[in-house]
Amino acid sequence: MPGTSNHGWGLALDLGGGIQDYGTAQYEWMRANAPAFGFDNPEWARAGGSKNEPWHWEYGDLS
Repeated sequence: MPGTSNHGWGLALDLGGGIQDYGTAQYEWMRANAPAFGFDNPEWARAGGSKNEPWHWEYGDLS
């Protein structure tokens, strides 16, 4: 339903520019630095997770 997802609430975003692929310099930089700003690629979205989505980043603890 529109407006009910963490994307709709502004708590998640999908990124490109190299971040959308595991192992790139951009993705690795985000993994190393984004948590300092409150963002994370949740475990389920990481390589080997239940739903591989390297482009998906969430703000705060949404687990």
